[in-house]
Amino acid sequence: IYWSQSEARLANRSSAIDKKLLKAAETICAQFAARELDADTAAANLAKLGGFGDGAAQLLESQYAHFRTLSDSREHMTEAEKLSRNGEFLAAREEYLQVIEEDIDYADAQAKAEASIGLYAEDVLSDANIFIQTGDYASAIRALEEGNNTLYTYGTFNADIDTKLAGCITLFNENTLADAGKLAEL
Repeated sequence: IYWSQSEARLANRSSAIDKKLLKAAETICAQFAARELDADTAAANLAKLGGFGDGAAQLLESQYAHFRTLSDSREHMTEAEKLSRNGEFLAAREEYLQVIEEDIDYADAQAKAEASIGLYAEDVLSDANIFIQTGDYASAIRALEEGNNTLYTYGTFNADIDTKLAGCITLFNENTLADAGKLAEL
């Protein structure tokens, strides 16, 4: 009977320690998600908790996985910001969409993913305007059509691109007719 009581006490003690370890790991992950801890500190703290033996390491495996997921999410946000600064708006959008809900930057990432479509459209319009200013209407039309087709694959369109495309086609036709008239005079 004495042996059974000691075993029961040890099991309760082990269960209490496991709960504390798990709670500490959850707290570390929450602090990392809230950007209260950097990745290196969070990883070091989780490693310390796992150092209580094989049982602790196995118990904390789900928290390790959660930490890795949060860390990956943070890397997607960092990469998205870099791509956006470089004008690669659609690639940035894809990275923003990889940020997970538990990440403190989730709402910001979703808003920036949405804004990336508009930034891409502005970039297309800017490129088209440069072609139009140099009289290269065919290149402007190609850029605008490609922009429209790309936006279509994202399930959207841009009214300014549509308007600019129609105007550019008109300019192209007028310019082509004027050139044909000049050739006829020769």
